[in-house]
Amino acid sequence: MTSPREPAVGGQAGPSTERDVMAVVEGLRHFVFALQQLRRRSSALMGVNETDALALANVHASGSVSAVELVGRLGISPSSGTALVDRLENAGLVTRRADPVDRRRLLIETTPHGEAVLDRARAPFLKALGGIAPDRLLPMSDALEELARVLVQHNDGSNI
Repeated sequence: MTSPREPAVGGQAGPSTERDVMAVVEGLRHFVFALQQLRRRSSALMGVNETDALALANVHASGSVSAVELVGRLGISPSSGTALVDRLENAGLVTRRADPVDRRRLLIETTPHGEAVLDRARAPFLKALGGIAPDRLLPMSDALEELARVLVQHNDGSNI
């Protein structure tokens, strides 16, 4: 006999496991909705559209990134990526510089102004997360990383 939290014999989902999985799916639906609202609010605070805000956050998280890598992460065309980086650069949020290893390649980096804009947009989110008990933050982060890895692997067979 299996416990309410254990899969049935052979790794097949038992009734309680299926309920648990559905609870995760429902939690994800709520999380995605909240994340979409956060993205809208953050991009408004940054003064850019949502795609540009996501691009700026990706550049900042990477330290530096090539245009090819950035458009791949965002799932947009190279021409859209060029226009996006032009907008961010014209707003003073990013710079482009030659890659010291491959001078044919340009690297995109966040400017100090871009970092300040990101900090301003992140402040409400960090304040909200401050309401979570500190001992729950790391396990929550681990669970989100695992969930992302599993979903990516299931979607296209690759790893994060």
